[in-house]
Amino acid sequence: MAFRPVASKHIAVDIVTPISLGGDTSDILQAEFDESTTCYSSKKRLWIDRDLASVPETSPDRDAVTTISCGEVAKSPRSCVIRSPKQFGLTCLGRFLALEYFRENDTGAALVMTDVSGMPHHREGIIAHIETRCKELQIEKKSIAGFILDNWGGDKGDRRLLRELKNAYQGLPTIVLAGIDDCRQIAEAMQTEDAAELPTLYLWSLSRARIRELTTKYLQGMDNLDDDLVTKKVTEDIDGLNIHRTPLNCLLILKLAEQAFDESPVNRTEMIGRVLFLLFYQYSKIPRYAARPDLKDCEFALGYFCEWLLRGGKKSFSKSEFYQKVQEYCDKQILDLDIEILFAFLVSENIFVRKGLEFEFRFTYWLYFFAAHRMHHDSNFRGFILSERRYSAFPEIIEFYAGIDRMRTDAIVQLTQDMDAMDADFLQRTGMPSDFSPFKNILWVPTEEGVEQLKKQLSDSLAESALPSAVKDAIADVGYDRAKPYDQALAKFIEESSLIQMIQAMKGAARALRNSDHVSPTAKAQLLERVIRCWVRVCQILVVLSPVLAEQKEARFEGINFCLDKTFDSYTTQTARWKALINAVVSNVILWYHQDIFSRKMGALFSNFVQDHPSELGELLILMVMVKQRPPGWEKKLEYFIIREHKNSFPLSRIYVALWQEFKLSFSTERTRQQLRHLAGMAVAKHLTGAKHPNPKLVEQAAKKNLDVPEEK
Repeated sequence: MAFRPVASKHIAVDIVTPISLGGDTSDILQAEFDESTTCYSSKKRLWIDRDLASVPETSPDRDAVTTISCGEVAKSPRSCVIRSPKQFGLTCLGRFLALEYFRENDTGAALVMTDVSGMPHHREGIIAHIETRCKELQIEKKSIAGFILDNWGGDKGDRRLLRELKNAYQGLPTIVLAGIDDCRQIAEAMQTEDAAELPTLYLWSLSRARIRELTTKYLQGMDNLDDDLVTKKVTEDIDGLNIHRTPLNCLLILKLAEQAFDESPVNRTEMIGRVLFLLFYQYSKIPRYAARPDLKDCEFALGYFCEWLLRGGKKSFSKSEFYQKVQEYCDKQILDLDIEILFAFLVSENIFVRKGLEFEFRFTYWLYFFAAHRMHHDSNFRGFILSERRYSAFPEIIEFYAGIDRMRTDAIVQLTQDMDAMDADFLQRTGMPSDFSPFKNILWVPTEEGVEQLKKQLSDSLAESALPSAVKDAIADVGYDRAKPYDQALAKFIEESSLIQMIQAMKGAARALRNSDHVSPTAKAQLLERVIRCWVRVCQILVVLSPVLAEQKEARFEGINFCLDKTFDSYTTQTARWKALINAVVSNVILWYHQDIFSRKMGALFSNFVQDHPSELGELLILMVMVKQRPPGWEKKLEYFIIREHKNSFPLSRIYVALWQEFKLSFSTERTRQQLRHLAGMAVAKHLTGAKHPNPKLVEQAAKKNLDVPEEK
């Protein structure tokens, strides 16, 4: 977990019309480009420029890399390999490069794009294929400016093809588009001598700015939808599903938002169900002699199949295993289901992807979605998942299960009991005092005395704890090189611990809670207390590890890696870095976990929690969530808190920073911005003047001085 201190001219938006490959070369390239950017017949044709880089997105150096636009590559094509996971838009990129290059030069030269899977591997066949392609594009051989090879697989045949193409057309650049099935292999070197000499570029997923471009163009003419809110919705839904920010995924979420926009991701079970419905009924590759299966029958059969996968700990499966298990379910239920059509649909829509000789779910949320439905109507499987904390390995399944009908009391009660047991285990295992208050002696502007008191509190409260000796040594011994023993001690401790299990269970509990509208209020309040208690435990651990983080910039505890991001490099001394880190603990915990509990419907539950836990760390955490999410009535709770707090309290400083950040950085209505400005001004006015309830004049003066100053350039 990383710690933080506190448009393209080629975008075209048209309703899909039949595509004709007639006309001159420009018309043909435009038609091929239009066809590639049309995802479904009901969607619009959209293109936004994409970002390329010399390192993959998984590289530790990704933040320091300058990206390259596709337009730059098109203006000056050079031999290279462009890699990305499949469905990232490589084919669209290739079509764009071919079209843009032809438009940008006035010589009539063209980049010839062809699909490797349809080409022969011997020289004569390759030359004949290229000549045929030139005729399609209405260009002569001398007008070939280079090649774009789509669907490169890197096998022996493809390697020979590349070698023969280079020999037949010497001196011409070749751009190889290499899609990777397994995203984890994106950074691995291509195992081909012929491609190894080519520089590699990586096609990155969309930044938020690119998503905004896409959203703005998609929403043209839809006055009922706000660009800011929809961009936020698309980004959060994609990130919440843990899928790539590709144009295809963005367009799918946009299509759903167009049909029924909901600003709050209250129920992802329903959202995935709508995605499945959209994909299923737009699937058009059913033979005329066959009938479209019933979607509900398919969901039940897939749930049975997913139960078999999860019980067996299997991730991949063969086609025959899929047929066997689905047929087994159909036989038990005396059900007639066209398994061939179902399997073809799942593969065609990339719900299933091939991994060698077997298949896997491309995104695990599909597996958990179908398994959650199986839990809903099969008590044995439900008991299997809910027992022995198995759900903590995949919190999505408990979220999806709770979201089916929003009244899964059995899950809420089980989660509450389990989190109590896990917390008790954690306290016993570590010796951490349950009432350890890490920010007790910290003020808005910490004094040297307060800092020393915190250091002493850390030492005294943990001196007799069961934490590994290496952790205590790291805190006490500044000059000792402790990296190696620290890692060794924790490696053994991780096997005996369950903090990461408790955090995973907490994430499932928080997501289930936001999907439990019709569970009893008492049960919901009890589970919310357990969720926030887990957040408090993470805060406590971070404060304990803060000296190690301040010196080494990274630390591990019970299977979780914490590190400081590059913004901490501006602090030149260890003490300054430590003070900044302490100030950042609460905001980072909120940053990591608040989306799990995000729902505007939780406002009343949050307000009750604040009322029942005054002056506790849990109250501060919930108030910061309310600042970010702003459920109904949030501003009244914040105003009461500001009036009640001491002028130099640490929680007041954190609330002020949260309000200031939301005022400066969030996308919100003018009314909300004024509420944020007023409350932030009220907090800083109290800190500066000491007035218990700053009057409007003091608030306005403080707001003008501290919030209305222009940003530094």
